[in-house]
Amino acid sequence: MSSPAPTGRSLVTLAPRPAADTRLVCFPCAGAGPSMFRQLARELPADIEPIAVCPPGRESRLREQPARHLLELAAQITHELVDTVPGPYLLFGHSMGAMLAYEVCRWLQRTGRGELPAAMTVSACIGPDLPRSTEVIGESDRRLTERLAALGGIPPEAARDPELMRLILPIIRADLEMVEVYRPRPGPVLDLELLVVVGEEDHVATPAQMTGWPPTALRCSMEVRPGGHFYLMDPVNREWLIDRFAGQAARARLAAETAA
Repeated sequence: MSSPAPTGRSLVTLAPRPAADTRLVCFPCAGAGPSMFRQLARELPADIEPIAVCPPGRESRLREQPARHLLELAAQITHELVDTVPGPYLLFGHSMGAMLAYEVCRWLQRTGRGELPAAMTVSACIGPDLPRSTEVIGESDRRLTERLAALGGIPPEAARDPELMRLILPIIRADLEMVEVYRPRPGPVLDLELLVVVGEEDHVATPAQMTGWPPTALRCSMEVRPGGHFYLMDPVNREWLIDRFAGQAARARLAAETAA
């Protein structure tokens, strides 16, 4: 059965910058929405406009049912991206968001309907050569809450609030179940610059599980950062990421000027 048709916008501009010449489209992890990237958006240089993906079921789309099929969700996001985001642009996906960003690029390259991003950064997500297993299907709410708290995906005080968990746990569960049944689509090498980032203490996506990413793109580099699955919440790592995005944007601008 197909997922319900979306009724809200998938893409949210976090900090409008009409004069910016590059856009950075950020894809959140399971259960999260655009607010995950608000601090990152504030710290980006003025020539990069931050845009975030808002999947159904959270924040501005709270009244919608969560997505059940990752490939369908990626197609919906791609249609909106092609219609609303001018180039050059960059993609950044964390955990589940990296899978979505990857499938958006696969969709674009397969159909030719829009330009690929100048660069894509995949973060804390095992390579597409390995099977996904979140082990969440059939797991109790209590055990799932404990796992999320241990990862740092939710604050300890949130995990102890039963009313709050009743609101957010169904969204997280739906996302993780969607990931568990997702199978990456193979295809030609992506004609873009790929940066792969992982926390050295990440037990969800270990550095050894990220080695399947480089063969998916023509140009790839891999970096291991201090921290765990949510390494990007650390100010030092966030500053490092922003510096990488600035470099990607500069190369994208140069390529656009050369092509013109």
